[in-house]
Amino acid sequence: MRRESVAALAEAAPGRFAFGLGTSCEVIVEQWNGIALDRRYARVHDTLAFLLPPTSLPFDRACSDWPDGRRTG
Repeated sequence: MRRESVAALAEAAPGRFAFGLGTSCEVIVEQWNGIALDRRYARVHDTLAFLLPPTSLPFDRACSDWPDGRRTG
């Protein structure tokens, strides 16, 4: 779903729309799509960095280079 679609739904149904974002599961990611299910935190973080406007980010840098995908500092 594109961020414009999410924004339109949120505007059309104020207070009633919730958008969930996650890393899926091993069956979907590894078996269906053929990619490794690793660095879950980094993938969600980088997806949020892509979806949200830069002024609303609660963090200051991409984490795609973090060893386990978790922010430590």
